[in-house]
Amino acid sequence: MEFRSRLEEIKNTDISLLYGTKLKERWDWLIQQAERVQELEKRCHYLNNELFSERTIKNEFQQGIEKQGKRIKDLEQVLEFYADEQNYLEMVDQSGVETLIEEDNGEMARQIITTRKEA
Repeated sequence: MEFRSRLEEIKNTDISLLYGTKLKERWDWLIQQAERVQELEKRCHYLNNELFSERTIKNEFQQGIEKQGKRIKDLEQVLEFYADEQNYLEMVDQSGVETLIEEDNGEMARQIITTRKEA
């Protein structure tokens, strides 16, 4: 039998013979304790749900932070590439004179922009 229905059954029991005795006081105290247990169980259930919600939100924020951290690293790499003066020095190969920047032709920047639009 479920706790609540069992408690109701006990509360509805005829205890008229107990009136005016210590046993009646103890009976009432036990009923109060059982009712308090019900209240605390409800509160516990509510708090567990709140905790689950908080953890879910925290995990979503953490994933967002990690994603942004990766994006920042990618952007830093691209900026370092374009900021490195060595990449502007001319080099000669079979196709002619070209710099790494000219060879890249903005591809790294376009990849970062495309990645952001897809996210």
